[in-house]
Amino acid sequence: MDSPPPFWCEVLRQLQSELSEFALEAWIRPLVIREEGDQLRLLAPSPFHKKRVESCFLTRIRDIAAGHSSRPINVAVELLSQEPNPARRRHATPRAAAARSMGAKPTPRPRQPALPHSFETFVVGRANSLAREASLALAQGRQSGVSPLLLVGPTGNGKSHLARAVITEARQNGIERSRHASAEAFTT
Repeated sequence: MDSPPPFWCEVLRQLQSELSEFALEAWIRPLVIREEGDQLRLLAPSPFHKKRVESCFLTRIRDIAAGHSSRPINVAVELLSQEPNPARRRHATPRAAAARSMGAKPTPRPRQPALPHSFETFVVGRANSLAREASLALAQGRQSGVSPLLLVGPTGNGKSHLARAVITEARQNGIERSRHASAEAFTT
């Protein structure tokens, strides 16, 4: 694996003095740094991460890099998945193509792990009783033609608990096509 250019340590040091530790750990340190000629590529692990770095940090990173690089350099944020993947290319062989053409079954999608929440452990109150009933009806299949569930409310009303309980209950009722997604995962 390539090591970042020498001036990247100076960029990090400067950002460390300007950003909170959380921002540095959450958004800057996960980036994979590549220097190719006069281009500094910041490879982000997800589209959401890429957008956040571009909108919040890229201008400052460019300014700092320009001040510490010995030559003009272009800074760009890209997705890490756009990097060539030798493992992916290995599966794109004539044998794999032949297996696909002969009707080989695709490998099943991995199942989301079991979620630890249930309706039995949910604490019902005035602020969340309607949400619980709607969630339970959806999980038990009592609402035909309705599948999305949007839970909105203040902190502490059990939105995450209910969302995970729906998945747990749905799986117990034989409904396998259900998935929990956080807001970050849903928007990417």
